Amino acid sequence: MSKKNNDKTTYQIKNQEQADLLTDPIGLTILVAMEEGEWVTAKKLAREIDEKPSMVMDYLLRMSEADMVESRQEEDMMFRKRAQYYSLGQVFSSIPENVDNHWVFGLIQHLSSDFRDLLGLLQGYDNIGDALEDNEYYGRESLFLGIQKLYLTEEDLKDFRQEINDTIKKYRDTSRKTSETREFEAAFFVKPYLPSIYRIVTDKKDK
Repeated sequence: MSKKNNDKTTYQIKNQEQADLLTDPIGLTILVAMEEGEWVTAKKLAREIDEKPSMVMDYLLRMSEADMVESRQEEDMMFRKRAQYYSLGQVFSSIPENVDNHWVFGLIQHLSSDFRDLLGLLQGYDNIGDALEDNEYYGRESLFLGIQKLYLTEEDLKDFRQEINDTIKKYRDTSRKTSETREFEAAFFVKPYLPSIYRIVTDKKDK
């Protein structure tokens, strides 16, 4: 069901149904909003992510049937996610045949939806840094995007991935929820430079 990964519990996605729920922008948002080990109602989650309770309940029930979250009936139906982290793992092998379900499209939609919602919440400000500062999120330092073109050997790429993992692990292991901390969602995405792929494909066709 789940496995240990870097001393953290990771749930291994096993089938297409689970992958569809994980890569769906709403499904991903719901899982991100849930705290590991904490039972929560659909209504509470809906308030937190600003979605309709009926829709959140529908997703949670589907996730429960797919064995991605636990559920129990109390005064209200309660849900708890099975792990802090969810991994697609070998589901990647089906991506070329199911490109519409590729996790990256779900991630991009999730991120773009979050940015749109963030800007909506901070309406009335001329400067997003001031808006974040006023809402106790450390101003401009809390929102950044960096895009760089890198030339890497296969060994460089392995080292680069390890360095990123080590950095994330460093801050994840020391991360604690206190009155002095704020919650952040970090996404690191490295992909081949698309124009170069086009050139390689074209060169092969011309030979």
